[in-house]
Amino acid sequence: MYEHHFQLRSNPFKNTPNPKIFFTGGRRQDILEALLYAVGKGDALLKVVGEVGAGKTMLCRMLLERLPRDVESVFLNNPSLSHTHVLHAIALDLKLPIQMEDSELVVLNALQQYFLKRHTDGFQIVIIIDEAQSMSIETLEKVRLLSNLETHTDKLVQLVLFGQPELDLRISEPGIRQLRERITHHFLLEPFNASETASYIDFRLRAMGYAGDGLFPGESMKLVHQISQGLSRRINIVVDKALMAAYAENEDHVTPAHIKQAVQDNAFRPLTVEQKEAASPSRLRHYWSISWPVMAAVVVGMGGATLIQQWLIQSAYQAAALQQQQPVLQQPVPPPTQRPQPQPPAVTQKVLPDPVPKPATATGVAPLPRTDPLTPQIAPVTAGEKPTASKLVHPEAFKQGIVAAKASLQQEAKPTTANGQEAKPVEVVVHPPQQLVKPKPQKVVHAKIVDKKRESRLNLDQEKSLVQSRRDALLKWVKVASPKHYTLRLLSVSTYQPRWYEKEIMGWNPAGKGIYIRTTLKNSPPYDIIYYGEFATIQEAKLSLARLPSRYSKYGAYAMPISQLQKHYR
Repeated sequence: MYEHHFQLRSNPFKNTPNPKIFFTGGRRQDILEALLYAVGKGDALLKVVGEVGAGKTMLCRMLLERLPRDVESVFLNNPSLSHTHVLHAIALDLKLPIQMEDSELVVLNALQQYFLKRHTDGFQIVIIIDEAQSMSIETLEKVRLLSNLETHTDKLVQLVLFGQPELDLRISEPGIRQLRERITHHFLLEPFNASETASYIDFRLRAMGYAGDGLFPGESMKLVHQISQGLSRRINIVVDKALMAAYAENEDHVTPAHIKQAVQDNAFRPLTVEQKEAASPSRLRHYWSISWPVMAAVVVGMGGATLIQQWLIQSAYQAAALQQQQPVLQQPVPPPTQRPQPQPPAVTQKVLPDPVPKPATATGVAPLPRTDPLTPQIAPVTAGEKPTASKLVHPEAFKQGIVAAKASLQQEAKPTTANGQEAKPVEVVVHPPQQLVKPKPQKVVHAKIVDKKRESRLNLDQEKSLVQSRRDALLKWVKVASPKHYTLRLLSVSTYQPRWYEKEIMGWNPAGKGIYIRTTLKNSPPYDIIYYGEFATIQEAKLSLARLPSRYSKYGAYAMPISQLQKHYR
């Protein structure tokens, strides 16, 4: 209905898996390529785990689409098969002449003869099982027995299991230990982060012909990610209904109100900690190990920018509290309803340069804790005194406190001459208070932020130059490297994230030695593939991979012949 309104050829957010609009971000392309490589290498058993709606079925369909012609596949998507019927289902999918009343021994013998014949003809057999977590242990064990069929050099059958995190719990049971020990590669299909969610929505829209810009403004996109939690199925549901709501109101953009309207009848529940840990027991520790340097950098970067603002707010509270306690010091405070006297248009006032900020203190008053400026602050009380409602700092006292804090600062900063007398200040014309609101601490903070942005741009340019140097290094290296040698394909990352290179690679390889980057433009969005090293044998490559940070194994890093890389440059 809304396709014509938004100039779309078709509905881009159908939940049926369509390999023609496969999104390569969120490590989906990485996992797909790793699966294809592992199948081509002849690994017996592979496992892919992802939450409900994370895109497992789409990845499964893509694997079936991309398998080489010399690979024959069997796709089982019925997890309710019993252990007495699963072998029959495989044989029927291969169109073998068996009957349902045939015994398992007859069916297994027919499968083995067929597998041997196809191996002799140069073909591989791959059995792909979707929703494997719903299969019984007996059924999984019966399928596992097929991996025992082999020649002296090769496996006759390869198994690829797709399932929810419960699959990890299922295969961790003692009764199925043999299946668990045969799994050579484990892949985790994680939900999209915020930027990947935005890229996913934009990719789907443009795949169906959308040529505009800003259909989902920043707040709307952020809300979609919060509601969907990065799960592609939820994203499809939320965005589809939000587009319908915008169409019903004849709007050209999707607002947060449209999104809230779209999810009124959906009972999306957040992923529990147990579900996340079931998907990856070390997931939280992994994210923390990557995130803490970034968090530390943010804290350091913002600390200098907010130090003056925090000090002024704290000093204002202290001065306001002092003024409310002035009855004790024989200096009455004006009533809260009393308005300040009008100021003249301009006055001549003595102003000195602001010194380095120091916390304002007063005898008998302890520094107050830092709080939000909009939160009422309790004034300090003397020993034995109970706090009352009158101890709350009134807004008028707070304003006067700011003036008192600045006056205190200027008093401390007065310069003196050699004989100890006060130096004569410079007289300047100061405008009324209402015109002095702008050059407040916010201006100082804003200036710091601008400086940080400039510094960030300089760092980004430097990181881009580092990435480009490794791209140039690959072009030289791939021409002279031996095609019989091996390299490590670590992972891929969006071309638009050069900062990620420094965080992920430079941490353990500051000089970038042996790092090579290949940029591919065949996918949307384009991405960089990162390779490492050159090794004479695959054993040496695997040994080097074991010495690298363990996260690369979780990313699906693998050893590959350099000849495969050189094909892209012929």
